[in-house]
Amino acid sequence: MDVEFVFAAVSVYFMVDAEIFKQRGDGHIARAAAAWLSRRVTTAALRELSVPLGLTRPGSVSKLTRRMERVLSRDPKTKTPPYQT
Repeated sequence: MDVEFVFAAVSVYFMVDAEIFKQRGDGHIARAAAAWLSRRVTTAALRELSVPLGLTRPGSVSKLTRRMERVLSRDPKTKTPPYQT
């Protein structure tokens, strides 16, 4: 699976324009979801994900994924992913 597909799917799911992913400092959960899901279902490196997420440092992708991990751990409906890894 490629990153563009993941970003498009997240954009549709959250009903946001794909441009939201490039907006630095935007706190929308869709950015964190796109980073988290991309890390799990693609082989993209942090460096490859940082550009479409509007980040200047690849390490910042990890911050977004940790944010999504916190959201997932707090919401009981999201504890079991609907896909197999």
